[in-house]
Amino acid sequence: MSEIRQPARPPTTSAITIPRLVAVVVLLFGVTVLAVRCVAVASQSAGGHGHSGTTATPGPPLTIEQLAAKTGCTPKIQTKAADLRQGYCPTPSGGRFFMTTFTTTQGQQQWLEIAQDYGKLLVGNRWVIGASPQVLEQLQVKLGGEIYDNAHHG
Repeated sequence: MSEIRQPARPPTTSAITIPRLVAVVVLLFGVTVLAVRCVAVASQSAGGHGHSGTTATPGPPLTIEQLAAKTGCTPKIQTKAADLRQGYCPTPSGGRFFMTTFTTTQGQQQWLEIAQDYGKLLVGNRWVIGASPQVLEQLQVKLGGEIYDNAHHG
C-alpha cells in the first residue's frame, strides 16, 4: 500500500514577515549609519579636509579688500576670474600672505581638494588664506576661520 503524502504547506505569513522585517531593519540601520558617516566625512572634508569648513564663519563672505582691511594692509590683486579672486599682502617679517575668495562654497571646496601641497591654510566663509603657520595664527585672531592642515588630507 502506498502512503499518501499531503502536499507541503506554504510557509505562514509570520514565517515570511519576521525575517523580511529583520532584513529591512538591518538595511535601514546600515543606510542610516552610512548617511551619518557621509555627513561626518563631509563636515571634515572640504569638504572635508579636517577643518570644520571648510566650517564657514557666520555672516556674509568677505572680499579680498575686506579681509585685507581687517589685517591692516592694502592688497595686491593677482587674479580676477569668474569663480575666484586672488591677492596678497606683505607680512611684518618681509613675507607675504595670500588670499583667495570664491563666488561659491562648492568652488572653494574644489579648490581645497586641488590645493593638497599648500600645507596649512586659514579657511573661512568662501575665503582661504595661505601663509606660514605663525602668520595664520595671527590672522585667525583678526579674521576668524579655521586653521586647516591640507597636507594631511586627500
